[in-house]
Amino acid sequence: NTEVLKMPRLALIFFALLASTAAAPIDDIDPEKLCKYCPMLVNLFLNNKTIDEKVFDKFCATVLKSDDSNPMVKVCEAGLMGELEHIKEEMAQTGVTPDQICKLLRVCPRH
Repeated sequence: NTEVLKMPRLALIFFALLASTAAAPIDDIDPEKLCKYCPMLVNLFLNNKTIDEKVFDKFCATVLKSDDSNPMVKVCEAGLMGELEHIKEEMAQTGVTPDQICKLLRVCPRH
């Protein structure tokens, strides 16, 4: 299934957005709350017209354990920004729902 292969790209951008909207560091996010709000967050992501590049800058700096003086942070940021519109368009064309995306991302813990 090609949608499953594309999920890592979507997951990266989705969690960049999530990290920017969460008050707590991403490690401290309650999995149950993330599961509950995942469809709403995905819907916001898919329908948001613009996302400030600082969101990606913060995410890339965190992932690379560096600050924005590191050129690789800018490379990471540019890559994510470049993928954003393409991914939104892909998701709209495939008709995948926010619930399906959350399931594919395995956001909800298995009971």
